[in-house]
Amino acid sequence: MADSVIRYVTRDGADTSSSLSPDTKVIDLSSKRIVSVDLSPVGRLGNLQTLDLSHNLLEEVDLWPLITCKELRRLSLIVNPLRSIDASPLFFCPNLANIDVDTVVVIVADQELGARRSRPRPLDEMRLQRRLRWFTSHEEMDPLLVIEKIKNALFVELLESHKGPERIQLIQDSLMKDMSHYVEQTLVDEMAEAKQTGQYKKLYVLQRGLELIRGENRLYS
Repeated sequence: MADSVIRYVTRDGADTSSSLSPDTKVIDLSSKRIVSVDLSPVGRLGNLQTLDLSHNLLEEVDLWPLITCKELRRLSLIVNPLRSIDASPLFFCPNLANIDVDTVVVIVADQELGARRSRPRPLDEMRLQRRLRWFTSHEEMDPLLVIEKIKNALFVELLESHKGPERIQLIQDSLMKDMSHYVEQTLVDEMAEAKQTGQYKKLYVLQRGLELIRGENRLYS
């Protein structure tokens, strides 16, 4: 597997990159005056144990690439001008033992995801010091809306390919026959693309959609 490259921008505007081997266990980007960082390459590091972004100038950070980092043990974000962080991706890090975040930072998390997965111990400890604010997923996080969008695309495709007075019946027959397979395959294809392009929040939503479709298929099989 080829090395990944993590990119970040510093306060002076320098666009900097750092190469990461597939077996990287520690990423230390502390004290580099970073104002923005793209963590998507981190999603390819299955052995990552420590991610240190402390003492920088980050006002926001997307932690969703960490959903694939099952070995992550420590995450440090202290001394950054962060207002809040979405901790939802950390529910996928069962070995997480330490989260360093300034006490002024608001911790938010997806309510549905929190109900489905166990919270890492550090998140529970943080709740003793501050409130963990739950939010309800909006449209981009709703797998049912993703599935409906795929179904609508199939309907439009069938509408364009069938002509004549019998087309409604033909479309209905095709939908009954091909819908589940079409939706499942489309979800699988889009998951592969999301993983390839580092869109890990989208990857999670697509995975949820696939679980729903396969559960529905088992129900009616």
